[in-house]
Amino acid sequence: KISSLPPPPKGTSPELRLSHLTVYGGAYYSYLFARCLSAGIWHGALASDPLSPAAGEAIRRHLLQPGGGTDPADLFLDLHHHLGFSPQAEEPALVKRAGNGWVPDPKLYLQEVLQASKLQGE
Repeated sequence: KISSLPPPPKGTSPELRLSHLTVYGGAYYSYLFARCLSAGIWHGALASDPLSPAAGEAIRRHLLQPGGGTDPADLFLDLHHHLGFSPQAEEPALVKRAGNGWVPDPKLYLQEVLQASKLQGE
């Protein structure tokens, strides 16, 4: 078992430890990160034609095929270019530079969340 946490002391109950709070947080936010990116891809290239062969091929070739051998930000920037997103000034709308890295733009995902909450309220 691989863990960044030390093993529990003998005679204690590991279920009572609070490690699930620290480990869970990273997994939860990576899920939100992925949801922001997928919302950007959906609204930017797939919403108008979800079964587009060209968009499917671009996703397969520029996102899935390289796998873990390419930096994720580079994958999305390359996909952004090949899906024909409308060009922004310096950076695409899918990801934004933050310090020394990249973060997803949450606007489209937040719009989806708001729309879903309105539908549930009706």
